[in-house]
Amino acid sequence: MYFKTLTMIALLAGGAAQAAGDALVIGNSRYDRLQTLFGAARVVAAAEALREQGFDVSEARDADAASMQQAFETFVDGIGPEDDGPIFVILAGAFVNGVGGTYLLPVDDRESIEAGRVLLRAFPLDAALSVLARYPGKAFLILGEGVPEEDVGPY
Repeated sequence: MYFKTLTMIALLAGGAAQAAGDALVIGNSRYDRLQTLFGAARVVAAAEALREQGFDVSEARDADAASMQQAFETFVDGIGPEDDGPIFVILAGAFVNGVGGTYLLPVDDRESIEAGRVLLRAFPLDAALSVLARYPGKAFLILGEGVPEEDVGPY
């Protein structure tokens, strides 16, 4: 899986050699309740592959809510109106899904996952999709992992 992910990123980014792009990379793997398989270490390699292609990469590893928010803000602020390269969002970790959307959980949530905590502390996938929607034909979303295997309330 690791090799396939890096190969896919290299192929997608390789076509953009003339115009470097922007990327948001968040990899969470060190949760108190579970350990993910893909997570931070392999996502770091993907971020490095993008940097080598000339991308501006905003990155967070094993991130709490504030770190994910900061990485997202840096990513969005770094996309200039003159940028014509591809836009990547790569997220890996524990996701939860409900009627209100899909969320990447922060690693520091030691308490049970309750609706209010998810809505206020987790990273909403809709935020990333809103940015990617502004770049049709050159926006890429890559997700790794899945839902935690424990009871997550309404998610």
